[in-house]
Amino acid sequence: MRLLIPKFREQRSGCVLNIASRAGTVAIPYSTSYCASKAALINLTACTQKEMDVEKFDDIHLYSLHPGGIKSAMTLKSNSLLSSPLIPPPLRTQTDLTLTHPLEYATDSVANLPEQARAPFSRALDIYNDSPYLNGMFCVALATGVGKSFLRGKYLDVGQDLEDLVAQAEAIKANPDLYTLHTSFLGGLKNGGLPPVSVMSEGDSIAGYQLMFVLGRISGSGEGF
Repeated sequence: MRLLIPKFREQRSGCVLNIASRAGTVAIPYSTSYCASKAALINLTACTQKEMDVEKFDDIHLYSLHPGGIKSAMTLKSNSLLSSPLIPPPLRTQTDLTLTHPLEYATDSVANLPEQARAPFSRALDIYNDSPYLNGMFCVALATGVGKSFLRGKYLDVGQDLEDLVAQAEAIKANPDLYTLHTSFLGGLKNGGLPPVSVMSEGDSIAGYQLMFVLGRISGSGEGF
């Protein structure tokens, strides 16, 4: 993104498709680094899109995607599976890498977990049956602008039908928390950030709003972060 965004700004158009994961939206024990990095990627995508929107780059759109459960060199249970005819040739060549870097759900990796944690992970790959082509088709549709006006910056799961999302565009627009990393609190406590772009006047600055929120918190008005 560091390389692409400056070029996109120059030409005032472009699309970024970041491969995230459902792991970025949930807490999975013994997958701390993976979950944390994917959550960061989802929010990196959303924050960068907000910046593009503030600066009125309407044709720069970003998305983070869960690509589906796909059998890959990272997730296969054992190195022997890499020689299977079901595995695309490019992945078969990664055998040497997996010998020195244990696979995420390989038998030896699961064996290193606490005994009480091994059973759930030993069958983790049973749900990895999605086609990589599904993610490919989803990416092509987004890159060509399908749903751009209301899905930009969102976290999407390729397991959900894109045509159905388009049909429910108004519902998605009405709830900005859909398809985002979001939390809610009891008692009506607001998890506020910057105001929507639509309520910022041309003379307003992001830094000004940040200062206003921080000062509001310090003064006890409760409007800060």
